[in-house]
Amino acid sequence: MSRFWAWDPENQEPADARLLEAVDAEHAAELFAERDDYESAEFGYANDGGRVRVRDENGAVQTFSITAEARPTYTATLDETLEVRP
Repeated sequence: MSRFWAWDPENQEPADARLLEAVDAEHAAELFAERDDYESAEFGYANDGGRVRVRDENGAVQTFSITAEARPTYTATLDETLEVRP
């Protein structure tokens, strides 16, 4: 694993970059998008896609286009109004 700094080039500056441990720059971009969606609860990357800029430890910067799929979440609630017969 290597260290990368990632940020949203449309809404952030490099100084706002998040430090991530990742296998490579592409993986860092994916982690950034996933965490940004999770933390904001807006799911901007999952719904609309976007771009993530990544800088590696040597200073090389790459920009990645992100696409994603929203995952449905299911919740079960006990319905005590129904009688269950064995």
